[in-house]
Amino acid sequence: MKPNIPHLLTLEEVASSLKTSVKTIRRRIQSGELPSFKEGGRILVFESDLLTYIAAKSQRTRIP
Repeated sequence: MKPNIPHLLTLEEVASSLKTSVKTIRRRIQSGELPSFKEGGRILVFESDLLTYIAAKSQRTRIP
């Protein structure tokens, strides 16, 4: 049985998913809006954290 390892995303993958720049993603991380961690000199984001971030953003910005 394979262990349940969470999917990790690079900043480039996160930026591409959100159709924004890596610079914007770095700002979101620095502000604490988007959790991340460093591994081997790279900044990584759990896919589940990205989905939580998107859900939170969509709740605040829904247009009636």
